[in-house]
Amino acid sequence: MDFSTSLHGKKKLSALSYVPVPSVFRDALMKSGILFHVYYENISTPNRRFKKSEMPGRVRTFPYFCIFHLLKGDAFFYDAAAGEPRFFKEGCGMLVPPGMKQIYGGVGKPFVEDSVCFSGPLADLMLRNGLLRTEIFYMGGERRLLPVIRAIQKGTLPALLEASAMLVQLLLRINQERGEKETERKPRIANLLAHLNEHPEHPWSVEEMAEYLNISTNSLRKLFQDHQGMSPKHYLDQLWVRHAAELLCMTNASVLEIARQMKCADPYYFFRRFRKLTGMSPAQYRKQFPKRCEPAG
Repeated sequence: MDFSTSLHGKKKLSALSYVPVPSVFRDALMKSGILFHVYYENISTPNRRFKKSEMPGRVRTFPYFCIFHLLKGDAFFYDAAAGEPRFFKEGCGMLVPPGMKQIYGGVGKPFVEDSVCFSGPLADLMLRNGLLRTEIFYMGGERRLLPVIRAIQKGTLPALLEASAMLVQLLLRINQERGEKETERKPRIANLLAHLNEHPEHPWSVEEMAEYLNISTNSLRKLFQDHQGMSPKHYLDQLWVRHAAELLCMTNASVLEIARQMKCADPYYFFRRFRKLTGMSPAQYRKQFPKRCEPAG
């Protein structure tokens, strides 16, 4: 949905449900830490025509935090800073902070959502301390924003304070669930790394690794950066060149035979990749590092 201001500063208006916050309550609500602005309840919009090349020209910003829950359909989220789209399905949610250049919407089906937009010092504090993160997370089939929306619609100070408390509790619970999932993934990534090291010749892709862990490629990149200090592609490159170097230094097999063992149908691909990763041809490397296991660099 479009809660946004354009990048040129002109406000865009659409069929928003504005929060009934009497001006007399605003100061009290800001002191509580959360002020609500707009919301959507079970609203459906047609899918956007997704074309990656057009995304940079279509990005928008929100002047407040927005959390949405995809109730039905499938969707994309494009973060202008990352430059890559992320795709997700119903049951997932996303939190967008103010000022983030992004765009999201349906892909093949209408985009049906519950959404709540809010601001305030408590939200800012949670963002600064990592309790609010701009990642896709799973919220399930239960409409977890609906109780917040129902309280907002009452428009009384007690109801709005209750809505604020419920929203903060939900955000903290989402953060806790996300932490629990990351804890669950630790042994799974250990299993993946063990499998990669047992079969270094297998031509793994980043997408296959993400599928193995049942996470998005963006989550995989973050997981590898946290656990290994490098991107998954860099890890695969290092693993591949280490195995190739061992075969070159510890066997008398020809480069052609080693290329076959490394699952390279084209020996010239093996030659080019090895030279790119080590700065030397396979023959030069074998001559410089005879009977040694460790690759240069």
